[in-house]
Order: sequence, then C-alpha cells, then structure tokens
Amino acid sequence: MTRRPALTLDSSTITVAVWHNTTGMFAAWQPDDAMIKVFAFQIPAEAARTPDRVLAETWRIFNVGDDELARSYRARRLRSLSVGDVVAIGELAWAYNPIGYRQVAGRLTVTDVGVAGSTSLNGPQPT
Repeated sequence: MTRRPALTLDSSTITVAVWHNTTGMFAAWQPDDAMIKVFAFQIPAEAARTPDRVLAETWRIFNVGDDELARSYRARRLRSLSVGDVVAIGELAWAYNPIGYRQVAGRLTVTDVGVAGSTSLNGPQPT
C-alpha cells in the first residue's frame, strides 16, 4: 500500500463522512455506483493523522469497534463498512477495495434512496 501524505488541516476539526455503496456491494467501487451518505463525525485537526491512519481506524470502528462512535453508528442500524464503500476525509475520498483502498478521482454518484442497512444521514431514521 502506498503511503499517503499528511492531511493539511486549516481548522480545529475535519469531517469524516461514511458513504455506503448501494449498487455494487462487496465489489470494488466504480464511478457510476450509487453512494449514500450514512454517517459523519469530526476528528481533531491537531491529531495530524495521515489518511492511512484515519481510514484504518474508520474501518475498525465501523466493523468491530465498541466505543461511543461505533455504538452511534450501530444505533442507526447501519451495516458494517464493506468493500466498495467510500470514506471522505474533508474533501478527499477513498474507496475500500478487497485489499486496502484507493483514492477516488472525481465525484461520487450520490443518492438519497437507501437500502436495508444503508439509510441516508439526512433522511428518515430507523425506529
């Protein structure tokens, strides 16, 4: 896996957004896959984490984590992060591959139409 440069952060926090792939679940992300934003959280800029560390920690939290952030994610009845899902750190995004991840070039194909385990962050919440 290639090392990524440290993020340049201008403010005290940066947003990390989780996007579920509703088209090609468990397959490598493709530019025309429909993506739905399901979760977002802030990380401190002063932590000066590299994208590699943020991506690895995000994968851990939303697959096997048991901290407050993981519990909030699961409370929304969201499925685990999978191959084909995307995590955006600020304005840059990475797609999870069968092994590792790759930076996304261009824009995501965004949808607000969810599927089981992938409900829109901005839409109705599960009851």
